[in-house]
Amino acid sequence: MGSRSRGGVSTPPTATVPKEDEPRRESLSAGWVRYVLLAQALLCAVTVALLWGGGPVELAFAVVAVAAGLVSVGLGIALHGRPQHTRRPTLWFAAVMIPLQIALGVVAALPPVGAAFAAVVVALLRPRFGRLGPRARKVWLTLHVGFSVGWLGAAMAMLVLAVLGAVTADLALRHHAYAIMHVFDLAIVIPLVVLSLVTGLVVSLGTKWGLVRYRWVLTKFVIALSIPVYAGIQESAWVRAAVSETAADRAADLAGTDVRLWVCFVVFSLLLWVATALSTVKPWGRTRWGAGRPAISRARTGRRRASSRGHPGTGRTLRDHVSGRGR
Repeated sequence: MGSRSRGGVSTPPTATVPKEDEPRRESLSAGWVRYVLLAQALLCAVTVALLWGGGPVELAFAVVAVAAGLVSVGLGIALHGRPQHTRRPTLWFAAVMIPLQIALGVVAALPPVGAAFAAVVVALLRPRFGRLGPRARKVWLTLHVGFSVGWLGAAMAMLVLAVLGAVTADLALRHHAYAIMHVFDLAIVIPLVVLSLVTGLVVSLGTKWGLVRYRWVLTKFVIALSIPVYAGIQESAWVRAAVSETAADRAADLAGTDVRLWVCFVVFSLLLWVATALSTVKPWGRTRWGAGRPAISRARTGRRRASSRGHPGTGRTLRDHVSGRGR
């Protein structure tokens, strides 16, 4: 039903959002975040056990893992009692953990599973950030496009090197191809992955698209996160094994590692092309997390249109009628 303003003029109905559902939804999200933080703490404990007793770099990362595990436990406890006050520190902690876990996976040769946990925390908390201005948006979007295209180019270069190592009859060239792949991994691919993720998060959270509001953005985020996670679990280990085995014996039998490497980079390249196409086409519409926003927007648009629409037979707008003008 519409409400009545002064002068007996009926205004359009307003769309209301059931506010009683918001605390329940936030409580459910906080509950899932606590479980993910517990898994993060357990992962940190496993990381400490694997790194303890190693060299100075491994020992430094072990200390960082101890601190991260303690912070995860503390935030999980705080979320149970004061979720509203703990939400922002948890978001910052998760945002820092994503690139840190990827760097740990590279340096310590461990799978960056913690980066996936941190990304899940960010998605569950559904962060709300201020909108970027037009100039800042263009700068961040340019950076994101550049780093993302660079990542795609690096993946295709790695594919060429992997195919070369698998098919060449020159044993020295085979070893050098895998050695260059290892250098690419450390010096080019990993920085591009981290920078693409960071700039992508800024662009998505600082614009209307959001992180989980649209299906194509969420799919891109899953692709961008799954590639480094799988690379840390398998691909980097395959490259290191190929380099060490061909360094010890140029004619070493890689037992299928060479084939697995080029198949892996075929898949990586295809996934990155899919992400590029999603950025251009923007298909599939909204997710269920963003489904409630259009109705509110349409209601506001309807109220604005009704306020400026003239009433039949009078030639006066609603605003004129209420204010007494045009009599």
